[in-house]
Amino acid sequence: MYAFILSIMMLGAVVANAKPALIINDSARSFLQNSNPIDSLAESFVATIDESSDNSLTELKNLLSGSYTVYASRNKSFRIRKENTVFDLSNLETNRANMAHQMLEQLMPQGYVNQFKLVSVDIQRSFAMSQGVKIEGYTFNFKRVFNNRIVRSNKNYLIVRTDNNGFLKNAEIALQDLAVSSERIAIGVDYNEKMATLDSLINADYEFIDVLGERKHLKKVKLDKIEVGSVAHSYCEVQVDSEKKLFPCLSYASKLVLPNKDEIGGIIDAPYSRKSWSEFSRNGNVSIIPHRR
Repeated sequence: MYAFILSIMMLGAVVANAKPALIINDSARSFLQNSNPIDSLAESFVATIDESSDNSLTELKNLLSGSYTVYASRNKSFRIRKENTVFDLSNLETNRANMAHQMLEQLMPQGYVNQFKLVSVDIQRSFAMSQGVKIEGYTFNFKRVFNNRIVRSNKNYLIVRTDNNGFLKNAEIALQDLAVSSERIAIGVDYNEKMATLDSLINADYEFIDVLGERKHLKKVKLDKIEVGSVAHSYCEVQVDSEKKLFPCLSYASKLVLPNKDEIGGIIDAPYSRKSWSEFSRNGNVSIIPHRR
């Protein structure tokens, strides 16, 4: 299988030839046409990141230490575990959202349940000649929710690892200190402008994409089409000169389809409009920080 390497392109000059086809499914189109802006009538706040403080992470760690064994992990995150903690996975395929909510209610302190949202589930499988393919366990990937938006950052997440019966192996948590700023971005744009903005992003550099092959060597592969399955209001992590901020954006969960019909799952982050990104970029040297999941 290929691993998708997401490349975020600036909304600049457009290359018109060889652009992959863009296909928006009915549910994504309905979301883009009918969903109201979630912050205010037409604007959303930019969020700031305090990288000098660990107050949010420390507070949650202290709350969990009374119920779990807590130990340090990588890059300002920590892990928890507790023997005989088991989650009900019976609704994994039929009602995943409800299953994830129940998992959070069981795992997290009150007040933190609605601060995370499940975005994907990885399945660990093994193979034996005598038994065939067997599921060994699951990894539940949650993203942080802040100001009603999914935070697209590698430093704000919850990962829950279980065996195939739902017994907890461990959970890993990372949080940053976030705050809503006074800076506002226009998001009250119509469907056509959202599509034009996404189309500009695709036009810029989507004739070929970089993928990892079997030996983990990068190679260029021509892209045939992009199929958007769902959309979410999100915060994209951006670099503004030497400071990191969270920019209100739309995240498009997509399938990138190659000419041989191979599909690569990925998420494309795009501003609501070209104008809002252009006006924000005037504040300094601004770039979006790529995020793979």
